[in-house]
Amino acid sequence: MSRSPKQDVSELIRKAREGDAACRDELFGLCRSYLGVVAQAQLETWMRAKVDASDVVQQTMLEAHRDFARFGGDSEKEWLGWLRGILKHNMADVVRRYRGTAKRQTRREVSLGGPTDDSMAPGAPERPPTCSRRVAKSC
Repeated sequence: MSRSPKQDVSELIRKAREGDAACRDELFGLCRSYLGVVAQAQLETWMRAKVDASDVVQQTMLEAHRDFARFGGDSEKEWLGWLRGILKHNMADVVRRYRGTAKRQTRREVSLGGPTDDSMAPGAPERPPTCSRRVAKSC
């Protein structure tokens, strides 16, 4: 007899609670891609250069594994809602971390020697020669 996916998730939750490690792994595996899509949708454009959605998903999965005993639901809807709540909390932490830290703002980043290096801009003060530049000039 074929079961619907919702029954499968409920069964996985029940068995995972009973200590079945394979069911627990399957339960978590079923939702990884879903969480990736949700995380990517929530990741603000300005953060994409600094944060990968998969990092937030991984943190969410770690916390969900750690706190699985606290999950009180028994349906797929409750399971995904619980995971989305953890993901939302982790996403808020990432936003706070990067929005409030001026050093991490991408608009303040400076290239390290590429063609857009400010030291090569017309009128930029010349930097004092380093030892390696002095040696290179003497050759």
